Amino acid sequence: MASRGARNFVFLSRSGAEKPETLAFLEQLKEYSEKQQTIISAQIIAGDVSIRSDVEKAIRSAKSPVRGVIQAAAVFGVWFLLIIQ
Repeated sequence: MASRGARNFVFLSRSGAEKPETLAFLEQLKEYSEKQQTIISAQIIAGDVSIRSDVEKAIRSAKSPVRGVIQAAAVFGVWFLLIIQ
């Protein structure tokens, strides 16, 4: 999305910004921003997409009008991992 011009992101995550993977992602986004010589902002909001008040909180925290939404949560069971091996 950033490569197509998106500059302001709000991510809703159950763990918030606590996981090392999240911090690494934010660092990658920062590096991309510097490489492109543009300002990209990202907010990580702790919450669950299945809880309406959490989604509303994330939308309210957006620095600009929300122009797109991607729901990318997934749960993979052991059976799925066995199938793809």
